[in-house]
Amino acid sequence: MKKKIYVANKSRFSLSILILAIVISLSCILLLKLNIAEGAVEQQYYEMCVKSGDTLWSLAKQCTPNHKDVRKTIYEISQLNHLSTPDIYPGQIIKIPIQE
Repeated sequence: MKKKIYVANKSRFSLSILILAIVISLSCILLLKLNIAEGAVEQQYYEMCVKSGDTLWSLAKQCTPNHKDVRKTIYEISQLNHLSTPDIYPGQIIKIPIQE
């Protein structure tokens, strides 16, 4: 046997649904704002001119602290310079992120 549920006060029910929708919407907006604010931090970098024989790995290894993985630095350099391949050329100016 199924029980039917009746809303005794339709205006109170509608108001509750409206308040719930507003709270959920504001929560989503707040979370999105926090994520955008985190990504807005501008990364500091210095520019380096690539010399003959330099590789992305060698440049990353020079500027990576001992406690950090060189592969992460290579990824950051690639993202900062919009590199789709690890190929760099003599005379090219590469942005190197400043490590902490």
